[in-house]
Amino acid sequence: MKTSRAILGIGAGIAAGVILGVLMAPNSGDDTRKKIVSKTQDAVTDLKARFDALVNSFVTQKDEMIQTSKNKVTDLANKVADSANKVADSARKVNV
Repeated sequence: MKTSRAILGIGAGIAAGVILGVLMAPNSGDDTRKKIVSKTQDAVTDLKARFDALVNSFVTQKDEMIQTSKNKVTDLANKVADSANKVADSARKVNV
């Protein structure tokens, strides 16, 4: 959550800075509006790319955690099966 908030804050700060910078520039109103639209679109595109990268990172981490959990469960099941076989073998030897 902290990372996503930081990215959104950075994006909002960039957008505000761009808008203020364009508004202070000595251009005509039409040029200024075009620049605002262009810079806003650039900022939105950049923010979307960063957000997508963040989401992809979370998905990758989730997939890795699932695989690690599956591997641990499989290892545990194999250990339990080995122990059960050893106990069964011991019980057979005692009963013979």
